[in-house]
Amino acid sequence: MKKHTVLHASAAKVRGDAIAVVGPSGSGKSTVAALLAEAGYPLISDDVLRVDLGSNPRVYVSASELRLRENSAALSDGGSVSSYRGTSDGRTAVSVAAAAEDALPLRACVFPMPRRDIDSVVAVKLAPADALKQLLAAPRMLGWIDHGWLLRNFQEMSRLAKTVDCWQVQIPWGPPFDDDLGRRIIGPISGL
Repeated sequence: MKKHTVLHASAAKVRGDAIAVVGPSGSGKSTVAALLAEAGYPLISDDVLRVDLGSNPRVYVSASELRLRENSAALSDGGSVSSYRGTSDGRTAVSVAAAAEDALPLRACVFPMPRRDIDSVVAVKLAPADALKQLLAAPRMLGWIDHGWLLRNFQEMSRLAKTVDCWQVQIPWGPPFDDDLGRRIIGPISGL
């Protein structure tokens, strides 16, 4: 991924575009991607998302498998999963339908906020400055001290925050997860 823009994100295809689910480790990225797969949205990536920041940002399809933590592994029982296996880090890897394209336009970034005390999805569109803070708070690699890389990353995340709609989405969290939760997450973002 040298010299490429990379997000700490999973992503799914929704109406021909990519919706990235961005966040630090443990924030629910893979779980949200599994919920989207259950709702019929093909997987684009899990945990790492390569972005081309041209005039219209695009992302590259790179996964057909999600790695789920123990609390989310129950999602592997759904109809969207074709196979599953254990991983060396104690997670469950599930194979789901993947997007057939090589690259897709990036329509939005979602920053999940799992909540056990709510019943409805609450989506708030972020101003570019707030989106930038969220993007910078979710680096794929922690501890970088190379000033050239840090400057380039800041510039790339700034550009992304200005050109792509970014949403903070509070999500009623399980398990158990509601059957229609994937569609409820996407609804406010895509107008579905």
